[in-house]
Amino acid sequence: MTNADWPPRKVACAGTVVVHDDKVLLVRQAQGQSFAGHWSTPWGIVEANEPPDVAAVRETLEEAGVTAEIEGFLGYQNYEWEAMVAFVYLCRHVCGEPTPDGVETDLAGYFSLAELDTLTDPIENWTNWMIRRVLSGEYQLIPLLSDNPEKPLAAFF
Repeated sequence: MTNADWPPRKVACAGTVVVHDDKVLLVRQAQGQSFAGHWSTPWGIVEANEPPDVAAVRETLEEAGVTAEIEGFLGYQNYEWEAMVAFVYLCRHVCGEPTPDGVETDLAGYFSLAELDTLTDPIENWTNWMIRRVLSGEYQLIPLLSDNPEKPLAAFF
């Protein structure tokens, strides 16, 4: 790798799976967005000098009007179709009613497994797979550790 190629370029995105009363928070992507008309979890691009966990919580508040608290790291997804990687965190609902921002999202709400099957709009493929695993208890959580020597930055092990 040459100096011109450093640092490597890959877009980092972050999102949340917010669970509340055995339901998961979803937002529908508004017209003009890359997944317009599709339901997904709240997510977005990590801004310069922003930790991914902070970005995930920020995006959840911006896109869905919900304040969430991270319980742990669920995992990440590489995307072949874009130079992008997505980090996803399991969260609990703290406060707020699901409310779309009217720009990036046009609907927001909490859905149970049964309610997911009644949606008429499509659910983004990876989101659908991921939230069904979470709601079925088929996941491993990497917890947020409080004894991180780099506090206040988050560490998951």
